[in-house]
Order: sequence, then C-alpha cells, then structure tokens
Amino acid sequence: MNEMNKTLLRSLNDKVKSFIKSHRLDVPPNLAVKPRAVGEAYEELMQDNFEELLGTDGQKYEKATRAKATADFSFYGNDGKYYAVDVKTHCIGKWGMPNLISYKKLDKFYRDSNNTFLVLLIDYEVTNEGNVIPNNVKLVPIEWISWDCLAVQGTLGQIQIKNAELVYPYGLSREEWIENFHINVRSSIHRKIRLLEKELEFFEVPA
Repeated sequence: MNEMNKTLLRSLNDKVKSFIKSHRLDVPPNLAVKPRAVGEAYEELMQDNFEELLGTDGQKYEKATRAKATADFSFYGNDGKYYAVDVKTHCIGKWGMPNLISYKKLDKFYRDSNNTFLVLLIDYEVTNEGNVIPNNVKLVPIEWISWDCLAVQGTLGQIQIKNAELVYPYGLSREEWIENFHINVRSSIHRKIRLLEKELEFFEVPA
C-alpha cells in the first residue's frame, strides 16, 4: 500500500502548528470552558484558513458542507493523493473519548490506497481569564495512532480515542494498521452480539 508523503506531512504539520499557536482564538470567556464551543471554533478557524496554509503543498481544497461528511475538510496533496482532515480538540487535564470516524466509512475510504484520513489533534488550556491557549498540535494519519490508544465502539460503529490525554504513535505500516483495524472491528462486533444475546434472554417467550 502507498504510504503518506512524510515531507508533505512535515510541511503541513509545521505550518498548521505555527498558525494555531500564533492565532488568538475568538471565543467568549464564558464559552471557553465548554469543550464543544472551543472545538467548533477551532474547526471553523481551520476550515477558513487551511486553503491559504496549504499553498504549494496541495490543491483542490474543499470544506465539508454536510453534517455527516467524512471529515471537516479535504484536499489533494502535491503528491497527487487525496487527504481528508478531521479536527479534534482536547482540554488538557480533562478526560475525553472523541469519535474519529465510523469504521464503515474508514474501511470504504481506505480501499483506495491513495486516500488518507488525517487527524488534527489540538490540545489546549484555558486560563483563569477565559483565554484559550493551544499547547500540543499534531497533524497525523489515523494509521500513525497506536491501537493501544484507540477503541471501536460497536453500538455506534465509531473508532474512538480511548483517552485524549494519551495519544502516541503506532510505528508500523499502514497495511499492518489496517489488519489490526479489521481485527478490532470484528472483536467489537462479536462483543456487541454477545451483549445483545444476553438482552434477548430477558424477553424469551415461554415454549
């Protein structure tokens, strides 16, 4: 399978990180303490500015217009491959288990080795004055995130980050990551089936 162009990723990661760290997020102090409000603000910030940041690293930038889109925005890299980017934020010191993408969507998306699902992870802090201060910023392909940090939610059909405080790299190939992806999805589905079978026991009809 094709691997992501690491030079392209490094360039985009550096530009996005510099932009976010130098940009004051326009969120009222009373909303800064609400993770969802901050998340939506960062999502809008990146949707409005990523095309300019992309520069010669890519083209055909497109902002998501549907609520159930695969990601928040997408583009074609200067390597000719297609990238979908999902923005995820996390307030440092608070536990979070964010959804990334449904396993059905990712499976379909990754059948084309020229497609890559990127996760823009933004860790931030909120000062006593209600200012949002970005800390760690990383733009990574989902297959660079270890399965020790991910979970498959069988009921919702979502791939999730287990704990936003702990996200570290996988270090193996995309093909190996996808193999583990399929193993985890099957395990989650079987676990869901077992739970549903137990539920059915409560409603058995006497013979």
